[in-house]
Amino acid sequence: MTTLPMSLIMAIAIGVRLLLALLTGSLSHPETFEYDVIANNLLEGKGYLFEMSMDHGAVLKAWSYCPPLYVWWSAAIYRLFGEVPGRLLVSQWLFALLLCLVVRASARRLMTDTAARWAALIVALHPGLTYYSAVKLHPLPLDALLISA
Repeated sequence: MTTLPMSLIMAIAIGVRLLLALLTGSLSHPETFEYDVIANNLLEGKGYLFEMSMDHGAVLKAWSYCPPLYVWWSAAIYRLFGEVPGRLLVSQWLFALLLCLVVRASARRLMTDTAARWAALIVALHPGLTYYSAVKLHPLPLDALLISA
């Protein structure tokens, strides 16, 4: 059985994410979370602040408790390219590609090169990682990359 080249595995990873993003419309309107609000507040000079509407109509303004790395990354992408969520989404695809490479490198130390490429393909097609990197502005792709590295 022939092995898939890493370039093909990476093309599959990008292709699946692009297809899912096009089907869901997330390139122009990805699902956002508090990370996006905090990144925008940083850029507006409000600080690491998260505002949340309460059930009774009050607005809670609090310094956020969430980890800062993804928020800083989001703010940097917005500062460099403007607030175009699709660009931040595409940067998450970069994390997914790097994760494939990290998994392959780790697996090569433990198994054959063929098995390592299959491990990279499994990561490239993992449903949760694919969905979160193609539809949502969420730190999961970055977290998975950093934990694996």
